[in-house]
Amino acid sequence: PFKMMPTVSLPATPVLLLSGAQDPMIPLREANRLAETLTLADAKLTHETFAAGHGLTQDDLTHMTRFLAAQE
Repeated sequence: PFKMMPTVSLPATPVLLLSGAQDPMIPLREANRLAETLTLADAKLTHETFAAGHGLTQDDLTHMTRFLAAQE
């Protein structure tokens, strides 16, 4: 995790952030911190948290597919 989040500007940039509530590598508080940073950067953020650890799940793939289809 970043000690200090970088300053970025992402106006209207679509960003998908999928978090695992039991992720041992990226704790949920850090994922939420990143979500806050992206929101402050004006990104068009979609942040979903699943009851999962660190790895791709079928829920992740389903949400990624929908997110990407919406960008077309």
